[in-house]
Order: sequence, then structure tokens, then C-alpha cells
Amino acid sequence: MVFQFRGRQYNKGNYTLQITLTDEFGNSSHSSFTLRINEYQINTVTQALTASLLNSSPPDFVTPLTTALTIEEGKSEQIKFPQIKDPDGDQFDCSVNLGSAMPFVTYKDQALTISPTQASDTPFSVNILLKDKNQYTPKSNKYRIEITVTAKKVNTTNSTSSEYYIQEGEASVDSNYQQGENKHSSQEKTVAKLKLVEVTNVGRARIKVNAKSKEKMMQLISRQTFAIKMEAGEVIEDVPFSIESRASNQLVLELKFNNPERVSSSQNFDKLTITTIRQIQIITPQFQETLPVGITLVTFIPPQISEAAASQLVLIQKSGDYASYALVSSNLLLNIFLQALQILSLIQLWHPFVLVRAAE
Repeated sequence: MVFQFRGRQYNKGNYTLQITLTDEFGNSSHSSFTLRINEYQINTVTQALTASLLNSSPPDFVTPLTTALTIEEGKSEQIKFPQIKDPDGDQFDCSVNLGSAMPFVTYKDQALTISPTQASDTPFSVNILLKDKNQYTPKSNKYRIEITVTAKKVNTTNSTSSEYYIQEGEASVDSNYQQGENKHSSQEKTVAKLKLVEVTNVGRARIKVNAKSKEKMMQLISRQTFAIKMEAGEVIEDVPFSIESRASNQLVLELKFNNPERVSSSQNFDKLTITTIRQIQIITPQFQETLPVGITLVTFIPPQISEAAASQLVLIQKSGDYASYALVSSNLLLNIFLQALQILSLIQLWHPFVLVRAAE
């Protein structure tokens, strides 16, 4: 005889069970026993394993966070963090590291207040960490906001159509733009062109600049010339970047994706859009050349890998090259050996006694 008992949280306690056994002659006996239902104690290992299985994902912002901001010195702006939610309902912490931006950035009530007093050629990074309070297997998400501080705009001309105005062969560089335009109205007018050569899997965008005054144009192009956005499905976000190099007529931009491992991780590749947002104009005695606002370069982004993984791929490729060289060398030696055997066979056919004497 087997008894099966199932108890729940509200069934905890002691119970008395009475059992009566009666045979076919009417004789019977009685017995009783006590059933005690206690709360099940889970050991530490089982508890940790259960917690890890239940913690599916780290906390995240409900809507995309602003990841890049360009602000003029002397001005003030605020970035409010979107609502934060943990998919498992865990409690979480939001910590912010201001880094080198601490002198002009403050964090309070999930908002950044940015008030720079001086321009800088180097962008500032603010790092954000969202981490759940799971006791055994905490999970986290990291974010970075790139802040660029630009100098105040000085309006030295009557026209605001050009951010830069250069005259060659004139005594004054900051002369009135309208006068310069009338003076050189008969000059040849050209438009500089850009071509997006490629976007690599290590976060580099190569842009070719086709311009008459190539050297001056390359010098004037800066981080403030472009705005870069990434389109991932229905989500569009800013992509911070810096100019890594400028050689001849080619720019190399370093793209600083917020989460590189998520870029083009689905079946459809994410899209990168680079747009000129500041106009550059160069005026010489012979021509006027303009890099206009609104040039748009669009391409798909390949899945991204880390710099360390890229280095490993280079090593593997080099190892493959060495293996190919070794295979070619061994095949060459084998061919020489077979040719030698063939020559010896011919000698034996024509001079058999020579080989016998040599063997003796």
C-alpha cells in the first residue's frame, strides 16, 4: 500500500491520520500516524541555478538613448534618460561615469545637464551602466554618450550660407563675403564631391574627396562637417565618430557604435547614412569651390568584430599563406625528386653496366 501526499505553502502544519484494517471475519485493528508538512529548503547551488535561469536579460532603456551630442561653448543642454525596464522584473541600478566631462556635466534624477565653457577638439565620453540586482547572476548593459564641444560661431559676413570663406591672393581673409562674391563673379564655380568607398567590419568608413582644391578641402573637413546615423529596422540612432586619418584625398572615419555586437546581427543588414551638415567654400582668383550641405552617402553595415578578433583573423590569414608556401615548396621538392628518378631510369636503360659497377 502506497500513500502519496501533496502539500502547498498554505498546507504547512501537523496532521493526524487514522487507519483501520478489517478482515473478512469482522476483526479489525486501528493505527494512526502524524503527517508533518514543512517548507522545502532549497540548497544554495539549486537556488543559484534557478536564479540564473530566471534572469533572461539585463535592464534596458525602453526607447533609444541619445548617444551623441554637439554643443556650442557657453550654452547648456539636458539629456533625459528614457524609462528603464528589466524584462524579469528585477531591481536595478543606473550608474553614470562622467569621466573627463565631469567639469561641465552633472547627473541628477536620471538626466545629464551639460554646460561647457570651452571648446575642445577631443570629444568627451560619458559611460552609463544598467545592472540588475540578481544576487547570483547579475546582468548589465553598457552605454556611451559622446559629447562634442564646438567654438562659438562668429558672424563676420553678411551671408550665412558658408561656414568657411577663404580668399587666395587677398590681404584680408575676413573681408566681406558679399564683396568677395561680386569681385569674383566671373570665376569658375565647382562643387566638391564625396564617395563612400567602404564601411569595414572594424568600424571604419572610408570617404574619397574629389575636389579641385583637394589639400585645402581636406584640411577644412572636421567632425562638425558630418552627421552620421544608423538605421536598424525602425530605430534610427546617432553614431559618434572621429577622423582617424586623412591621406591624399581619402578620409578614414572611426565609427563608435554603441553596441558593436548588435550591428547587423539580424537577417537584414543595418544601414549607415553620412550627411554633410556644414558647408565649406573656397574662393581663389581662378575658381570658387563648394562642399554643400545635404550630400548624403548611404551604405549597408557589415557585422562588426572587435579589434582583437580582427588581429586574430590577420594572424590566421598569414598562417594560411605560410601553409600555402610550405605546400608549394614540398610539391616542388617532390617534382625534382621524381625528375631525378626518371633521369636515373634512362641512364640505366642506356648504360646498365655502369650502374652495376657503381653498385659493386
